Amino acid sequence: MRKRIVVTSLLILFIFSALMYFATRAQGTWTLTVSSDYDNPNPPVGPNTYNDNDSVTCSVTSPTPGPLGIQYVCTGWSGSGSVPPSGTDSSVTFTITMDSSITWNWKTQYYLTVTSPYDSPSPASGWYDSGSGITESVTSPVSGGSGTQYVCTGWTGTGDVPPSGIVTSVDFTITQPSSMTWNWKTQYLLIKGRRSQEKK
Repeated sequence: MRKRIVVTSLLILFIFSALMYFATRAQGTWTLTVSSDYDNPNPPVGPNTYNDNDSVTCSVTSPTPGPLGIQYVCTGWSGSGSVPPSGTDSSVTFTITMDSSITWNWKTQYYLTVTSPYDSPSPASGWYDSGSGITESVTSPVSGGSGTQYVCTGWTGTGDVPPSGIVTSVDFTITQPSSMTWNWKTQYLLIKGRRSQEKK
């Protein structure tokens, strides 16, 4: 008899707990869990509580700065529950009707600084995705007007750019902030005798 009472009590407790759970859900209490390695997402990282059928807008700022010469670019999100499963924007709006989660995805970019007193180096200074293969080059010689031209003598580099070289093109893969400076010498045309003289 006592055993039957215990079982009955446990059953009543279970039913009561289930009713409380569903009553809470009926009142519209859902949790949205936000994850992100960078920036300060809105809503913030961690659990966030919303009422049933609330319209929720999640967003991040992209790009977001990192240490000098580094930035992080949002490539979209991965979601579950009421959040669409994936997207490529930095913002998404949805109606929450169940426990949900969103993870913001990012890629890293590094800044390449390119300096040259002559010509227009290609590519120019700018942000590049981590792991990108880059071919940096200039055109040489470059006309400086009547009787003058500029000849590239190579480059000096930092970061992933080789430290130095004597040609007009260089290949490298960028995995950190980097820089390169193109070096030049000036040549003048000597009309008499059809000879040229150099001034370094």
